[in-house]
Amino acid sequence: SITKSVRQGWNLISNPMQAVNDSVKSMYPLAISSAFKYDSSSGYKSADILENGNGYWLKFSSAGDVLLKGIPQLYTEVSLSKGWNLIGSISDTVAVSDVFTDPPSIMISQFYGYSGFYEIVNSLVPGSGYWIKVQQSGKLILNSTVKKK
Repeated sequence: SITKSVRQGWNLISNPMQAVNDSVKSMYPLAISSAFKYDSSSGYKSADILENGNGYWLKFSSAGDVLLKGIPQLYTEVSLSKGWNLIGSISDTVAVSDVFTDPPSIMISQFYGYSGFYEIVNSLVPGSGYWIKVQQSGKLILNSTVKKK
């Protein structure tokens, strides 16, 4: 299990586990909003299920800790569309320097997290969501067992 701290108000969250029940209500029972996924062609859409690899906006009435239970997910591939993408994380922290893309070198921004304001991050933390901009469609590969050389 992973403990994810959330702040009062809007948070960028994700599902970093292979959960028995990956519904918003099961994983984040204290949330007071629907989860919102971003699609570069159609904008925000409400989501009841938290898919691995995706990031979501979710609102909480107060700060606290959420216990995320499931089988650890140490690898995922996230489909990216040209432009901005809201991505999730895996069960281990991954340094942004260890993030791969296919094709290589398509990222044209740094990774941005949100904690009441946007900030550039150096690592992707389990349970959090992040913004990344790419110059063409491709895949983002998060693998906690492989480091770039």
